[in-house]
Amino acid sequence: LGLSEMLKYIAIVISYCNFHDKILPFLCAARISQGKRREPSITERQKAGKKKVSVSWKKSAQSITGYQIQYSTSASFKKGKKTITIPGKKKQSRTIKKLKTKKKYYIRIRTYQVINGKKTVSKWSKTKKFKTK
Repeated sequence: LGLSEMLKYIAIVISYCNFHDKILPFLCAARISQGKRREPSITERQKAGKKKVSVSWKKSAQSITGYQIQYSTSASFKKGKKTITIPGKKKQSRTIKKLKTKKKYYIRIRTYQVINGKKTVSKWSKTKKFKTK
């Protein structure tokens, strides 16, 4: 059908019935959903260096516009969080620089898609922990 995975569609069907020599229309509406957007997963190939870390993830099979990576020193992402937006679906890795040495960081990733100027996002992936050297 060529329907986008991020949108919900409504199908409207009008049927006609002959009732006492009058043709009456009946309206029936059904909602079609393309399913939930699956979150990406971070692979185990994280390389922590001095003040930087390289993160890679599995490529999404869905039609997406890009990825968002969020990292923080807090496991709950309440404080010190930063978000990086990566346009394009072909990228599978990113090096995060300007980190503090010998600190624990938590990282997660999600996909996003822009349709008609509206951005829709998936759930965040499971959080991975790493420590800089």
